[in-house]
Amino acid sequence: MNRIKFTEDWDKLREPRFTTIRSYNPGKEEYYRAHIGEAFSILRIRTYRSHPFIGRKIGSATLTDVRVVVPGGIPAAVLHRDVLRGGKPDTEWMERLLAMDRALLLEFENHTGILAEAPP
Repeated sequence: MNRIKFTEDWDKLREPRFTTIRSYNPGKEEYYRAHIGEAFSILRIRTYRSHPFIGRKIGSATLTDVRVVVPGGIPAAVLHRDVLRGGKPDTEWMERLLAMDRALLLEFENHTGILAEAPP
């Protein structure tokens, strides 16, 4: 099964459709494009370096679109919604995204719409 991991409990994970922005490299782009239309387990992990197969499953979603983007060119509403946590934008994460030369904008259809409470 495909997996997508998050270290934070982003508000977007409660929505019926959500985007996530990932750093760009050709291998990632190829991987995600090859899996459009497939289901992904949504994992809550402790750190960015956590092994990709270790984490608590908090939901599932189907990948519906993959776009290569310049983060500064992403519509403000999409970027803002992508970094909301607890109803407020995470400015540190937004700054990290905007510093990228290019990124992958992944869009998912959420099958759960519920973010389980994850212990820290």
